[in-house]
Order: sequence, then structure tokens, then C-alpha cells
Amino acid sequence: MILDYPKVYEKNKCVGHGGNQEWFLDSWAKKAGCASVSATDIFIYYTKKEHKINKDVYLNHMIEMYKLMKPQERGFPYVYLYTRRLSKLLNNCKYIIFRRPSVEVASNIIKESINNNEPLGLLILTHRRHEMHDDLWHWVTIVGYEEGKKGIDIIFLDCGEIKRISAGIVFENNRFNVVKMVRFFYK
Repeated sequence: MILDYPKVYEKNKCVGHGGNQEWFLDSWAKKAGCASVSATDIFIYYTKKEHKINKDVYLNHMIEMYKLMKPQERGFPYVYLYTRRLSKLLNNCKYIIFRRPSVEVASNIIKESINNNEPLGLLILTHRRHEMHDDLWHWVTIVGYEEGKKGIDIIFLDCGEIKRISAGIVFENNRFNVVKMVRFFYK
């Protein structure tokens, strides 16, 4: 199951599955602007009927989101600020923050959310698994899942690409793994 997530086009060619922080002109934003990109993905998903978006329009949304979620020295690892600020833009919609959910709980939340047409924000701060090292201190947007014999694979938007990884890896119970997930209830 995968949502009709925002796809970004330039000259009639798809250049992004969701936004890409590399599109920012500012070098710090390119390096640490992932919260604003994830927030833009979710904002566009909920507020635009058409999910085929021009790159310049998408980038303008990312820049506005960046002003709200300007990264500090360590980026923007502030799950409560991310959630409250995005909720306010989404007409003060309700939300739930999940801190270190188990694989089973996270899988159920993801399946229920995606089945209800609700993307999720995911913040990966620290993680012991090698597969996660490119996404440490990083926000991504969960837009789908696929069930398999060993559980579900999470489908997410990351730097303009669509990726997938096992929920068993992301939500592995380990003291070094710090993962937080946000669900918005926008109607």
C-alpha cells in the first residue's frame, strides 16, 4: 500500500519523489534542511489536490518551511517543535508522537496510518545498524508499506527518492537506536 505522495516535476520530467534538500541554494539548508523537506512533503500531501507539483512551487514551500524549522548546529532534531509547527499550518490538526516504538507497535501504526491516507514524519537520530547510517540525524516521510513474511517494509521519501527498508531494522529494540515518529490527523 502506497499513498499518492507528492511528485515534483521540472519541464515535464519527474525530478523528485517528494522534496530534496539539495534544491536549497543555502549550503547549510542543503546539509541540514531535512525537517523542512519532510514537513513540506506532508503539508503538500494534505493541502494540494494535485500531487504533481512544479519544482519551483515545491521549493518555495520548502523555503517557507525552512523558516519555521531552521536547523541549528545539530540540525532540527526537535520532534515537538516540528509537530506543533506543522500542526498549526494544518489548521491545528491533532497529532501523536511515538518515541521508540517497538517493531510491532510501529508496524501497526504505519499500516493503520497509510490505510487511512495519512503519511508520517520519521526522525532517526541514532541507530546501530549499518543500513541506517546514511539517515542518522535525519527526517524522512513515510508514505507506504509492503507486507512480507518477515513483517513490513517501510516505503519512505528521502532526498527526492523513494526508498524502502524493513520495519524490523528501523524499529529494532536497542539502546543505541533513537527513532521518533509523528502521525497527523488532518481532516
